[in-house]
This record gives sequence, structure tokens and C-alpha cells, in this order.
Amino acid sequence: MSASYGNPFELGERAVRPTRLFLTGGTGFLGSHFLLWRLMGGGHVYALVRGKSTEQARARLLESLALSAASYDVPVPVDAFEERVTCLKGDITLPHCGLSPDELTLLAEARLDEVWHSAASLSYEDRHRRKIHAHNCVGTRNVLAVASRAGARRFIYVSTAYTAGTRRGVIPEAAHPEAPGDGAFNNYYEESKAEAERDVARLCAEEGRDYSILRPSVIVGPSATRRSGGTRFGLYGFVRELYRLRDGLAQVTDPLRVLGDEGAGINLVPVDHVVQDMLRLSATGFEGGPFHHLVGPVELPAAGLVDKLATILELPILRFTTRRETEATPIEELFDLRGAFYASYGLNPKRFARALPPHPPLTFADLDVYLASFLAELARERSGDTFTPVQVRAADGAEVCAFTRGDPSHPVLVLCNAYAMPEEFLAPLAQRLAQRWRVVTWNTRWLPTPTPDFDPARCDSGVHVEDLIAVLDRLGIQRVEAVVGWSSGAQVALRALAEHPARFARGVILNGTVSLPPAPDHPLTAFEKNLRRLFPQIAANPRVAERYCKLIFGGDTASGAPQSEDRKVVASVLTSTDPHLLYMTSVPFRSPTSLFRYAHMVCALFRERDDAWTSSVKQPVLVHGGGADLISHPDQVASLARRLADARTVLHPSADHFSHFYDEGIATMIEEFVQQAPSRARPVEPTSEEGFSRTLDRLIQLSNADPSNPFRDLVWEKSLPEDQHWMSPELLSVHGTPWAEKLTPRQLLALSKWECINFFSLNVTGIRELLTEMISRMHTPGYEQSSEYLHHLVLEENEHMWYFSRFCLTYGGKIYKDRRIRYDAFPEPDIKEFLAFATVLVFEEIVDIYNSQMGKDARLPPFVREINRLHHSDETRHITYGRLNIERLHQGLRARHGVERLRDVERALKRFMLTSMQKFYNPEIYKDVGLPEPLKLRNELLAHPERIAFNERILSKTTRFMVKKEIFTDDRLA
Repeated sequence: MSASYGNPFELGERAVRPTRLFLTGGTGFLGSHFLLWRLMGGGHVYALVRGKSTEQARARLLESLALSAASYDVPVPVDAFEERVTCLKGDITLPHCGLSPDELTLLAEARLDEVWHSAASLSYEDRHRRKIHAHNCVGTRNVLAVASRAGARRFIYVSTAYTAGTRRGVIPEAAHPEAPGDGAFNNYYEESKAEAERDVARLCAEEGRDYSILRPSVIVGPSATRRSGGTRFGLYGFVRELYRLRDGLAQVTDPLRVLGDEGAGINLVPVDHVVQDMLRLSATGFEGGPFHHLVGPVELPAAGLVDKLATILELPILRFTTRRETEATPIEELFDLRGAFYASYGLNPKRFARALPPHPPLTFADLDVYLASFLAELARERSGDTFTPVQVRAADGAEVCAFTRGDPSHPVLVLCNAYAMPEEFLAPLAQRLAQRWRVVTWNTRWLPTPTPDFDPARCDSGVHVEDLIAVLDRLGIQRVEAVVGWSSGAQVALRALAEHPARFARGVILNGTVSLPPAPDHPLTAFEKNLRRLFPQIAANPRVAERYCKLIFGGDTASGAPQSEDRKVVASVLTSTDPHLLYMTSVPFRSPTSLFRYAHMVCALFRERDDAWTSSVKQPVLVHGGGADLISHPDQVASLARRLADARTVLHPSADHFSHFYDEGIATMIEEFVQQAPSRARPVEPTSEEGFSRTLDRLIQLSNADPSNPFRDLVWEKSLPEDQHWMSPELLSVHGTPWAEKLTPRQLLALSKWECINFFSLNVTGIRELLTEMISRMHTPGYEQSSEYLHHLVLEENEHMWYFSRFCLTYGGKIYKDRRIRYDAFPEPDIKEFLAFATVLVFEEIVDIYNSQMGKDARLPPFVREINRLHHSDETRHITYGRLNIERLHQGLRARHGVERLRDVERALKRFMLTSMQKFYNPEIYKDVGLPEPLKLRNELLAHPERIAFNERILSKTTRFMVKKEIFTDDRLA
């Protein structure tokens, strides 16, 4: 069984051993997720559930199953539940779990393969000692008695890795010491679970029954979505405690010192990884002995975690410390009591051995997404800002996940999401609209809801319109005031307007991606061109989708892997999206199955009617677009409007594809359109200065909202592993040349280290020049608008230069020198100013491509990835400013200089671009690796066709921008 897939429906396509099992704890976090996945693999489950009646117990189990299903964006498998689950009302604290003789006979006749015992009390305080003992110790013995009466073949006990208590060092997958001494545990919860482990081992051995003891570490939500998945324990419990205390702690001025051991780490593991391990063990007969650690491959430093929480919760007083130099303050004593259980994770440094194949490790970058998602979840709970899920059965019997928001008595707005995107993408817009409207949306079938009934022949917008009608019928809605379609959802909205004119009064198109064919009046973005080229290949064969997934996430690059040009296309597709929303936009790319389905859905969209249903739409339609949209071409606003009978257009020059997520004005625009009698109107087009000003305001907001502080957040390792690449192999200067084969593996690793040091050195020297240029222009004529944002930019670039230089000096012992390029041939001040900013932009765009790839490359050490990820996060803002600024500056040059002088400027900038790439072939690198004749090697590499093509690919995105803005007359660099 692969550990790479991330949703339960994919189990239907894999051989998972069907079993007859008895399950406790099915309403708990891990138990409900296990049940969800288990149902997809066949077999039968006898679930023990507390309740006043069997009906109530069954309802509780189904409710828990629905919560876990929602965390993967999949519908509740009602049919599988009805067919494969027998619910038994009972209680593990009672003898034989409160089951009747007839029910015990039923279990015996079922010939159970396995008993899975995951029910437990998660309390830990001594005042709950009797309750904990009743559930975790007595309860386990009662479940063992049921297993004995039923004659079950194997007993599986879900324990915890923290039964290791206060032990330190490497914890083996073995029984703990039989007679632990006083102080062996941090709390009674750990002690009770350890006692239950001993009871399971002893009683199963006495009866000759096979047994397995599974020890998960601190479980977080699914890796597929980074949501909490329904739990409020473990890390989430600690975060929620801090969240609740945040207002009270705001008035505290002294540091709130959290105690922990130096070097202590917390092992976090996603719940879907744990369940995959559980199913793998079942399918393989629990090979490897009775004890199994279901843990992540690394521990996150406790100190770094506390710093991360302090940042994201805006609690600067929160500090990690190994000892308090002064007596604890009253608030610290209170905090110690409230957080005692969670604080124990930061004590007693330990690492858990694991024999099972490892899953991808969780990094602090992953944790950022988990925490941001959970805080948003808590905020929605506090404000009541949540969608209400509704399960709908479509006309063909498929299950559809629908969502509503707002007062049911209000008039209705329908939001058509982009294909494959989760409902979270529409949550901010729905929240703003729900004050006055009842908002309805749904997840497109197949993706993000990975339903098992995928039919490539039915991937057109028609099936999604049918699902929308089924949703409205289920909710009893006959009239919709406006159907709003975002991105590819625009095609669904247009088709709904065309086919159901009596039901939908108006339409709104937000940044639409539709089936209009490429034409002079409908140009395509690079993103759309790449989709049209790439997705037919992927849709043709699932194995092609698998190879492209390996290309995206790393893996085998053997024969059959996509060619270098395809790598460029894939990179362009992924980097066109908003990096802050990557945890949602990456949904279609997370597995071969999802990518295969998404390719079919997109290809079907492009094959539909070449008027995108516009000729059949008679209702008023508002068409909105953004001038900075890299997904849907801004000119689509006019293209669609010309084809519609009654259209109003709005084009915001500085808006991008995701403006509805951030901009409150989008909701206002929709409301005003719906409430008025729309007619054809002139486009709302702010002046370029207005657009520039709005963009600066948005960039300042994003900078202010960025919680990262590298001076505080980065946890510096004493050393980095030299048996790993520090730079992605595909980015090395020898890649694609005979030298890649000549060098030994050890030499390639050394080369990756020193090329990483060189890359970071280029950042140091480049940022130094950048800061000089920026600071010299702050608060000078012509930079009145920009100066406030430049303060943010300078602050962030100073942070970048600090961590890049410290990295080079700490792990390389030096910073490679670089020679500054001067432009003395241009005495004109305005040309020098343009070239200063243009070269900064070129430098940032080159670097960002490297950062983007290396920040996601699991082959690199986590700290190297983190440095690249941090820089990429800020550079997206800096590049946005740089592009707008040089476009404005070049407009000034065109007004003052002739064609030939502008060609001189173009040639100088192109030379700078090529020279910048040559700096990655530093002979000092090859000298440090110990390679002979380093200067000769540099010249050989620079002349190699593959390296020439690579350099051009890196520069191509910048070149296209320069051509589009008429800064370059052509795309030839040489």
C-alpha cells in the first residue's frame, strides 16, 4: 500500500484486505477517521458506541463519520455505512462492554478477524484518576474479555507513543520496562495507557491470541487538507487554550515563560498517515512484531514551536525557556496548571524508532498552514461564520457535498466554485454576502470531493449544472437572484443561466475561465495555454498523470518521465497561483488520481460550445476581471461582454485571479449589481495611478499581515547533513551534461552544498545592491506613493540578507564574492534609475524560481527548504511591486528617448540577464569541490546546449513580461 495518497475514496481502487472487525472509539477522532477509510476497503465493522438507544448510538457514529469525511472534502459514505456497519450500544467501562448474550453470540458467529480498541479517556489530571482508570485500564480489560468471548484472531490496541513517559533518547518499538519507578510518567493518562499495554500483552499471551500495540504520536489533521479534522486535543488543545487566553494575556507585560528541556521536540503526525499505517499493518498481517510506532519521521523543536505559536497568535510575551531565573508569576502558575498536559510534550527529549516506511515529514512550513487553518476555524466558530454542510443525492445517485450560509428566509445567491477547488475558497465571499443573502454552494463531484464514480465521458459543465439543480431542489429553492461563477465555475454559471432561465434571475462572472476559443479578441494567458497543451497528455493515460505527479513532488525521473519543456510548463502552472492559497490550489495536483481527473475536467471544459453558452443567456450578467490575473486573461471581460445580450463589465487593473478571497469590495459589487436594474455600462477602469496606489496599499496590508520574524522564528541547526542535496539536483550547473555522470555521488553532494552556498551568496550581494538603490530613493521626488511600501520592502530584504549571510557563514564558512555590474554608458539619470530597478526585478525573479522549487523539494534538508520558502513568501510581493514600477518608469523613457536609445537599454538589460545566470557557474564552487581546471569546466558548461536552454527557461518568464510591456522588442536574449 502506498503512503502517498491522501483521500479515502482512492482506497476503492487499491486492494485493501477486507476484514470482519470489532471497533471501539469510532466516535473519537482517530476512530472515526479509521472507520471512514476502513469502509472504503470492504469488510464489515461491528462498532461499539455509547448511547441511550441503539438508534441514538448509530446517529452519533454517523455524525462523527460525517465530521471526518468533511475534513477530506468527501461525502459521507452512507451506502457503505448502511451495508457494512453494525452498531452495538455499549460502554467499555461495563463488564463485557454492556453487551447482551445475544450480541456476544453475534460477534462470535461473525468470526472476527480483528478487534480494534481505540476508545479511551483523554483526561490527565489526578482529580480524574478514577475516571481515567475506569476507561483506559478497566475498559481495556473489558474489551479484551469481549475479544475472548468472540474468539477474535487478533487484538489491536491503539495506545500512544508517549507511554514512554519521562524516558529520553531513542524509544524502541518494544515493551516498556515492567516496573517503572516513581516519576516515570508526566501524568496519569500516560501511566494508564502503559498499564493497559501490559494487560494486553499479558492476557493475549495467556490465551494464545495475536496482538498488536500501536503507538501514534501527537496526531494532527489530514495532510491532504491541513484542517483539524474534528479534534480539539493534542496540539489543537494547547492552541485553543492560548486562543481563549489571548485577550486576557494582552495586558500582561512580562514574558510568559514556558518551561521545557533543551533539545526537546514534538512528534506530529497527520491522521491520514496514521490510518494508512493501520491499514498497511492489517493488510500485511502486522509484520515486524507486536509494537509499532505510528509517528512522523522527525520531531519539531519545542522551542521553535512555542516561538511559532507566539507569532501566529500575536502573543509576543510567550517565550520558551529551560529554566526560570526568577519565581513564577501568578499568571505563569495559572498557565502551568492550564497547560500542564500539553507542556509535557516539551520535556524529556526523545525520538521514536519506526520500522514502517516513513511518510513525508511535517515541517514548520506545513505547521504554518495547519495553524492558520485552525485559527480560522476557531474564529469562524466564535463568530458563527461557518458553512452548514448538506448532503445531496444527485439525479444519477451520486453524493454531492453542498453548503449553505445565512438566513434561510433571505433571497438566494448561488456561488459556483472553480472545478476541483474546496468550498474554503468561497468562504470569505460567502461570509460577506451572508449578512443579507442566503448563500448556497457545493463542491464539484470527482474533485475536490473524490467520489469513486468518476466518468471521463461526463466531465462537462452539464453534470455540474444538474448537480446544482439537485442541490436547489434538496433545499427547496425555486428562485435564485444571482448565480455567481468564479474561474471555471463561470462556465457552469453561464450554462445554468442558459438552460434554466426561469430559475436564475441574473449572473455574475468573476475572473472566468470558459470555452471561448483562442482568438484576437480573446487572447489566452500562459497558464491557459499550458493547460491546453499539457492536460490532454495527462488525461490520455493515468500513468502519465503518475509521472507528472512525480515531476511535481519529486520522485523517479527515469525513462518515460516528462521532458524538460514539460517541466517548464508544469512549473508555470503551479507558480501562477497565489502562494498564500497553495494549500487549496494544490488540491488537484496532490495525487495521480486527482491530477488525472482534473485534466479530464479541464479538457472537457475547453471542448464545450465555443460561445461558452453566452448566445443563449438573456438575463443581465456582470462580468468582472483583474488586470493582474495570470490565470484568466483580463481581455476575457470584453470577450464575454460582447457575446452577452445584457452585460455590464468591471475591470480592476490591479486585481488578480483571487481578488474575491481578499477584497471586500467584490461582495459589495455583487450586491449592488443584484439590487439594481443592470444595463450595459462603461467599464469601471481606474487610472494606472489609481491602480498603482491600490496595489501598494494591498502590498502594505500583506506585509503587515505576514507574521514571520526570521530573527525569532528560525531555529538554527548546528550542522546540516552532508549526505543530502542542499540544492535540487535539477538546478545544479552540471545537470543535463556529461559531467553529471562523471561526478561521483559524493562529489555531486559536495557540489550541491557549494552551489547552495553560492546561490545564497548571490542573494547577499544582490540584496546589498538592492537596499542601496531602494534606500537612496525613499522620500524623494517621484517616490511619494512608493515610500511607505519601500520601508516594508527594505525591512524584509534586511531580514533576507541576514539569514542568507548567516547560513553561508555557519554552514560554508564564507560568502562568495560577486562583481557589481555598472552602467556608465548611460549618463541619463532616468535610464540609470530604470536599469537600477529593472536589474533588481530580474535578480528577484531568477532567485524566486530557485526558491520556489527548493522550498518544496523534500530531498533537501528541512532547514534549507525553510530558508527558500521564507524568501519565496516575501518575494511574491516584491516582484509585484517591481513589475509595476519598471512598467511606469519605462513609460517615462518612451516619452523622452528615441527608439535607438531604448534599444540600447534593452540590449544592456538582456546582457545583465545572461550575466546573472552565468554567476551560477562560479569556478570557485568547482574549486571547493576539488574538481580540476575549474575555469575550463565553467566555460564547458556555459557552452553546453542543455545549459543554454536551461538558462533561457529560467529567464523566460521575465522575458515574456518584458515583451508584453514593450520593454523588449523580442524574446531573443543572445
